[in-house]
Amino acid sequence: MRIMAIDPGTVRHGVAASDPLGMIATPLPFLPASGAGGGIDALVSAAEQMEASLVLVGYPLNMDGSVGFRAKAAERLAETLRGRLTVEVVLVDERLSSIEAQQLLQEAGRDTRRNKGRIDSAAAAVMLQWYLDRNG
Repeated sequence: MRIMAIDPGTVRHGVAASDPLGMIATPLPFLPASGAGGGIDALVSAAEQMEASLVLVGYPLNMDGSVGFRAKAAERLAETLRGRLTVEVVLVDERLSSIEAQQLLQEAGRDTRRNKGRIDSAAAAVMLQWYLDRNG
């Protein structure tokens, strides 16, 4: 069971995938979020190519749990993907995933200042690993 995770953004979408056993999350190259359709075609293609059985979309709730404009954008993205994919698309709380991803990359000696896409995909992997750990 391969799971795809998306850390949605306005410039790029961070992307990660689980291994076929659904135990380990791995960041993948980010996909552009700009242009026609907000990168939907690229996300759909990626999910289909990896034969994802589930797609997680990061749900950036405010720290108090309220829904802000970024969370509403994630809701729209998830709804659009539901209309284009035959697999389940689930919103997953992603609060603090980017901070954890940045810390992990810095601990690994990666320069996070010049490669924001690496942080976005690492955040998708962090969110996916949280999901795998809770639901595995």
